[in-house]
Amino acid sequence: MLLIAAALRAAGALHRGRSCCIHRIARCSLLGLRGTAALRLAVLGLWFFRRCLRGAGRGGRRTGFAVLVIIICARGTAGVIAAALLAGADSVLLNRFLPGGRGLGHSELLLTPEDVVEAADIAESVLKRTRRRGHFGTEMPLCLIDPRKYEHLHVTTGCSAATDFFTVGPNGRIRVCNHSPVELVKWNEWERLPECAEWMHYVRHDYLPEACSDCAVAAKCLGGCREAARVFRGSPRSPDPICSDGVHE
Repeated sequence: MLLIAAALRAAGALHRGRSCCIHRIARCSLLGLRGTAALRLAVLGLWFFRRCLRGAGRGGRRTGFAVLVIIICARGTAGVIAAALLAGADSVLLNRFLPGGRGLGHSELLLTPEDVVEAADIAESVLKRTRRRGHFGTEMPLCLIDPRKYEHLHVTTGCSAATDFFTVGPNGRIRVCNHSPVELVKWNEWERLPECAEWMHYVRHDYLPEACSDCAVAAKCLGGCREAARVFRGSPRSPDPICSDGVHE
């Protein structure tokens, strides 16, 4: 049975005239349903999402739907996106599985380069038919996928850690991105970040894998997700986990 987990997060939804935050996770099997009980579960899940999306969309607020694409459901992407759009989502965000934490024990969920392209093609087809926009949020190596072929799906490339954003953890310490395990200075000591070698490696993009050194678009691509490479292979200079042995041909 294919289990599809989708998380909906909408800030500022109206509830009894007050501003609140909806943050729920609903799980339902959309493919491989069997029997009345399974059908009721699917209907309940879609009803729940419609309620959340409609509530979050009041007052002109836009709503989005996040889809985690993993190896066992890459080909079910079309059904998941269509269900979200039918439920009222304005846009769709796709993320590929990145190993980390307990996920390190489930490398079988990693997508292959072919799976990434197939999922992106499927998403583009659905978004084009529905005249909606989508985003593939996790940085992709340009040797795996050509973003120029997609009109309705924006494919991200180039690591933004420590340049366009950073993360502050629950303990108040800054990390270069949410996937990084390396803690730097406290949030109120942010002016000291240039003293941190880890931070400056990312600011200067001093982390390209050796396999990318001769690539003509390396300065734009930056080799995919650098922190996923560190967590999965031990160094931010390692190839992206989606590349089995360096640059994919």
